[in-house]
Amino acid sequence: MSVTKHSNNPRLSVAMIARDAEHLIAASLDSVREMADEIIVADTGSIDRTRHVALARATHVVTIPWIDDFSAARNACLDRAKGDWVLWLDAGETIDAATADEIRRFVDEDADPSQAYLILVQLPPAQDNLAGEQVARIRLMPNKKEIRFRGRVRENLRGALGALGMSIEPTSWCIHRTAADHDPAIKSRKARRDLKLAELEIRDRGPAASPLIASGEAWTNLGESRQAIDCFQQALALSGRGSTEMLEAYYGMLATLEPFREPPAERGTVSFCSEDSTKGDSPRRFSQPQDHDLQIKTCLEALEIFPFDAQLLCAIASYMQNRGRIDLANRAYQSAVTHGQINLETWHLTSLHEVAASCLSLSLELLNQDDDARHVLEEALSAGGDAVRLRRRLIDLHIKHDRRKEALEQVGLLPGQSGQLDVLRTAVRGACLAGKKEWNSARTFLQTAYDAGCRDLVCLRWLAVTLIACDQPSAAEPILRQWQAAAPGNLEAQKYVESLSVQSSATSGSSRVAPLAPADTERRLRGDVPTSPALGLFPPHSGGFSTVGINATSGK
Repeated sequence: MSVTKHSNNPRLSVAMIARDAEHLIAASLDSVREMADEIIVADTGSIDRTRHVALARATHVVTIPWIDDFSAARNACLDRAKGDWVLWLDAGETIDAATADEIRRFVDEDADPSQAYLILVQLPPAQDNLAGEQVARIRLMPNKKEIRFRGRVRENLRGALGALGMSIEPTSWCIHRTAADHDPAIKSRKARRDLKLAELEIRDRGPAASPLIASGEAWTNLGESRQAIDCFQQALALSGRGSTEMLEAYYGMLATLEPFREPPAERGTVSFCSEDSTKGDSPRRFSQPQDHDLQIKTCLEALEIFPFDAQLLCAIASYMQNRGRIDLANRAYQSAVTHGQINLETWHLTSLHEVAASCLSLSLELLNQDDDARHVLEEALSAGGDAVRLRRRLIDLHIKHDRRKEALEQVGLLPGQSGQLDVLRTAVRGACLAGKKEWNSARTFLQTAYDAGCRDLVCLRWLAVTLIACDQPSAAEPILRQWQAAAPGNLEAQKYVESLSVQSSATSGSSRVAPLAPADTERRLRGDVPTSPALGLFPPHSGGFSTVGINATSGK
């Protein structure tokens, strides 16, 4: 056991509650062993090897009966902590070594005992080509007996901190969660657990916004949209105007009013950050037209209270775009880029500002303002934005205008391309030729890049389009399938696949597949740009401290 820095007078305690987390807890505890003076793990009734794994790594492992109350479990764990400061982790969360060193140094030298500190909790993307999510939670706090959690579910410290006149300060540190959070069975189990806890909370203390939000999020994850909407509407009525809870309730409403999802047990991995407004998990039940109207009405109502909220601005832009009002969408995206703010204590995309800039650039393209679109991308890149996301948009724009030199310069700045840089450059040259409809020359470059192992979206997309233009649909079909696999939900790829399917089933050879016109493929946002603000920006997460955690309770 390496947790021995100040065993007689511990400065930093790491605390965790867990149950049935044997496959997750080792990595969590290993990530903090060098920074902590003591580690306390409170097991709430594991029937697997969680306790055994923890005993090899933690200073203290205690058993705490689960009484359907997150706060009770956390407070019982907190009672065992001896350090001056307490850092909370959930099973499955890790802190990288550099961040651990920073936190330890901060606790030793700069931490203010009159403050508690927010740390970002990051959730990885559900799929490689999507964006991740994050939320700021109070995870670092001075160890004072007056600071205790409240609430059976969505437990929090704000009431206790407020009573002591303590402030809450943000930090730039990150705690990382695992992809296990996307497991539909886990999400379903958590949802049913949270429904029970919220019901008990309301029974004990009466209706309140927080347990109602927990219920709404749980119903959303279970695919029961009507019940979810009812809970969120009640939460809105009970939350303080302009509060984080009110904003969360609006987010919940907007997420639930998206096309209805099947219950988790009937679908695959949950997609939080869809890259196209048609992307989903498996067949979905779509809401009625009045639900779309309610979605817009709800978003506009929320914007009256939170006029600079970046997620709401991106959402209303998405809704306007889907209605064909690109001009209004453009204005909303412009506001999100220029004035958009993020409430860190609500779930949001890790690269929300970059997503907004990317969407703004495309809306400008749709309005035939390509120079302005280029300026938006270049300005966002110069500000240190998500280089890959924005740079790829800029490459697409350069290809569109046959700016080969500029496109190749941007390709050279893409990370992780050292082994494939030359073949990707060959693909970009071919794409520029295809953009000018010089199909035969384009095919030579693109096929050469593909044969050399290039599977970049630029190569796949333009090679498929070029082969179709050269009347080689059978050669294009496997490329299209690879394109679809690399960018699930891409409308353009989907349309080509559908056209090829129609052609193959036709009795005559007259149904030749032609390259789609720009109006067919670009009136909605491209699938390789993460632009589903409604689905991606408002994931049906639970907002409580440990409801992000997947193994924190007994689940009884």
